[in-house]
Amino acid sequence: PVDVHGYTDSGGGPVAGTANVSVEAESPGSGYNVGPSSFTIPAFSGTDKYSKVTGENTAAMSGGETKEVSVVTTADINNAKNDFSKEVVDAAKKEAKDKVKKDYTLKDEALKVEVISNTASNAAGDTVDQFTVKINAKVQAVSYKEDNLKKAYAKKAENEGGGIKNVVDDGYDKAKTTVSALDMEKGTFDIDFIADIYLSSILDVNMIKDELIGQTENKSKDFIMGQEGVTDVSFKFWPSFLKRIPRIKSHIKIKAEVSKVETDEPVEEKNQSG
Repeated sequence: PVDVHGYTDSGGGPVAGTANVSVEAESPGSGYNVGPSSFTIPAFSGTDKYSKVTGENTAAMSGGETKEVSVVTTADINNAKNDFSKEVVDAAKKEAKDKVKKDYTLKDEALKVEVISNTASNAAGDTVDQFTVKINAKVQAVSYKEDNLKKAYAKKAENEGGGIKNVVDDGYDKAKTTVSALDMEKGTFDIDFIADIYLSSILDVNMIKDELIGQTENKSKDFIMGQEGVTDVSFKFWPSFLKRIPRIKSHIKIKAEVSKVETDEPVEEKNQSG
């Protein structure tokens, strides 16, 4: 409501009361930007006040316009933060891997990117065509020198032989590896290996030659087949009609061939690297 003082009369006739008020157009648009003019009040139509209570603006009205504007929503901000966060994390991981030294390896499981802060330049409801999102991220990674790990693994594989077997293939190149017990503060983690390690028995060639001197083919075959790990044996005699092992040790030649035989269960190893 607007309070208007009553009229006054100082002897020169009645003077209407006045009041200064702020007005706002009933609808948007530049059509309401009118110049100085007088106007009636529609609410008083049909009453005595309609002709007695009027208004006027001494200056032109302005500010009215109709246009399309972009308003930032909460969904816009959340979507921008989520999308940009993913881009930053992916880019940080790639950069970390690109900076790893040539002879070092960085596993995905040993690389951690943490978003520390994620802020937008505007709030929901702001009228702007575009806004920016600022993200601070922390990257932590633990890499290891491939050669050191390979040596540790080879030693572990050798221990599987217990000193009585040779390592034919330690399975390193085809091993399945996973990272566990990651400790970023200490810069350590465990690498778990699942690999097929092929071992062969160590044959005492000199002892075998001593036992075979002068023996027949059948007896020689029985003796060799009795050695641990031997699965097959064949002989070549020269001249071919001879069927006995030579009586001179230096004339006996033994060639051992290793064949891979897979077991039902793989060998699992665990090594720690940092």
